[in-house]
Amino acid sequence: MADLVPVTSQVAPVFAMQADIWSLIAGVALEYGDAVYMDANGVAVKSDASAAGTAKFWGIVTQAAGAGQAVEVTRRGQIAGMGVGGLSPLDPVYLSDTAGKVADATGTVTVVVGIVVTLPDNALTQVLYVDAQLVA
Repeated sequence: MADLVPVTSQVAPVFAMQADIWSLIAGVALEYGDAVYMDANGVAVKSDASAAGTAKFWGIVTQAAGAGQAVEVTRRGQIAGMGVGGLSPLDPVYLSDTAGKVADATGTVTVVVGIVVTLPDNALTQVLYVDAQLVA
């Protein structure tokens, strides 16, 4: 399993008007491209597939934020800059055993966060399509 490496300057919703984006409060410091879930306190914390209690996915952070700051989380939609260029269209992307990261293979607990899709541009740019479920 290899963690995908986001390009922080490029992490952003591709079609923001069509995406499902939530504003949450960060419970910990978060970086561009971090996978998060909402904990029992109602704040965004890093997802982690190494244990059932943290193997939850609510979306991908599209900005950096310190603990206690507001952060935008894309729950559904296409996200650029997630480092999926080495994958093929329709390949699944999973939560990683590394807190906040996504990977090209399953972690200890299998959680699919999305799939690789191509944009309708001449280069067929690959992006991550996420579709988080509303579950705890």
